[in-house]
Amino acid sequence: MDLYLDAEQQKTRRIAFVHCEDEDKCGFLFEFTYPNCTFYFCKEHKKGYGADLNTLTGAGMDCEQHGKMERYDILQEDNVCPSCEKDMLAIISVGR
Repeated sequence: MDLYLDAEQQKTRRIAFVHCEDEDKCGFLFEFTYPNCTFYFCKEHKKGYGADLNTLTGAGMDCEQHGKMERYDILQEDNVCPSCEKDMLAIISVGR
């Protein structure tokens, strides 16, 4: 079974949430509020933040305490958990 969405599947499905495959040790979980596959991650908080990509400027998002957050696009990156940086993210998608 292929776990990745091809271009045609991406048109009819959206990603609901992702979590680290090592749930016991890492515990990273991110639920998507907007219909995209991108979130921003603050390494100091170890937390992901979502945004409607249509409302963001090219500058991205900033954490008020720690400055610039990293943009993480799960369909373009190597899909390693941004929190523990060891395990892969499991992707759960739903139909539109």
